[in-house]
This record gives sequence, C-alpha cells and structure tokens, in this order.
Amino acid sequence: MGADQGSKWWVDRNLGTEEHPVILEINSDSEGKPLSQVATEQFGVPEGRLEALIEQGYRPLMRLDPETRVRPDEPAFAPAGTSIRRGISYWVFDKQRLDVPPRRLPGANELGADSVEFLESTVRAYLGDKLGPVFSEAELDTLVERFTFAVDYTRVLPSDSGAAGETYLLLDRALTLIPGFAQLRYAENPGAAWGLLSTASAPFRRRFFLTVSTLALAVVLALYHRLRGEQRAPKFAAA
Repeated sequence: MGADQGSKWWVDRNLGTEEHPVILEINSDSEGKPLSQVATEQFGVPEGRLEALIEQGYRPLMRLDPETRVRPDEPAFAPAGTSIRRGISYWVFDKQRLDVPPRRLPGANELGADSVEFLESTVRAYLGDKLGPVFSEAELDTLVERFTFAVDYTRVLPSDSGAAGETYLLLDRALTLIPGFAQLRYAENPGAAWGLLSTASAPFRRRFFLTVSTLALAVVLALYHRLRGEQRAPKFAAA
C-alpha cells in the first residue's frame, strides 16, 4: 500500500501532459535563465525537447498568471469582451496547493452535448458539476475562490526567462526508461477496470457505477442472509 501511494505521489508531481502539467517554479537561482534550461535542471527535460515540440505544433509551456484567478460568480463562458472568453479552459489546483500540479477542466468548445447547459453557468456552478462528487460544498468554495485560474494562452517560448516568484506550467514531461522501447507517461483512468466507460460523460459514469455498486451490494447482502439462514436451519440425522 505504501509503495502504491508513494508511486502515485511521484507520478503526480513529476509527469506532465496538457491536461495535467507539472510546475516550474522560478526562484532566485533560476531567475533570468531560459525556461528550457530551468526545465532541464528541475525535471531533466532533454535539451532541444521543448523546441522540437513547438516545431511540431505543440505548446509545451504556459505561464500561471495570478491575474487570471477567477471569481465564483462570474460567467464560466462569457461572450468575447468580458473578463473570461467563451471557450476558455480552467486550471484547477484540486489538491488546494499551488505547488502541486493542477488539472485542466475543458472549455465550452470541448463540452459537446453539454455545452448548452453550461454556457450560462457561473464558474462556481460549472466547477460544482465537474468536481462536486469529490469535494464538499465548503471545499468547492475554497477551490473556486483560491485555486482556480483561467488558462492563459499567451505564447511562451523555451528561450524566454522568468522572474523570481513566477510559476510556469510544463505541459510535456515523460521519463524514458529504455530509449525507443519503454517510457513513463502520465495517464488517468476515469472509468472502471481496463478503462471501461472512460469515454462516457461524467454524469453517466456516476449514475452507472452508483447503480451497479448498489445492485452488487444488494446481491451480496441477499446471499449473506441466505447463507446465514441455511446455517441456522435445524439439521436432522438420518434414521
């Protein structure tokens, strides 16, 4: 159990993707250095890796701008010209710590059939629907007010340098075990075993797994009571 939790802790803080970036903290030692060098020093990112990703059309770095911290009562996906643009995504630091990687909640253009439902929602209502089953109401309020940011799509280059106290997000960090053969990458399974229903919507998964769990519990209890009844039934010896 300890090894399992320890490995999850390490993976959570050291492997990054576009949905779950790892954090580059700029301190006095890394101030003024190119971000690519900081990524190499903090996470061992190979030289030239970030530049290669940009050439392939990927965005490997983003800045966490304190000015993009959201207000709970503002529209989650407001029309253009307001403080939050329609279609914007959110960084949510669901561990309620800014030094632990956040996860990205999708924007309106990624919600598919759910987009109509959320286009008029507030930030608090949107996050409450997406994260509600995991957090209490009080925790959700704290999460929205202190640990949720609109994603800043301002272009950040590996050659840029950061000032002390700034935070950048590294959107690609894997660990190569055997070159060309084995690599550790961050992945999540929101479904059941072997990814069952992982592509289904979150509300459907919640209802499905709750129903299946309830039925399974009912079957177990019924079998338990039946076996208990058989054990208590009087047994007669053959004449």
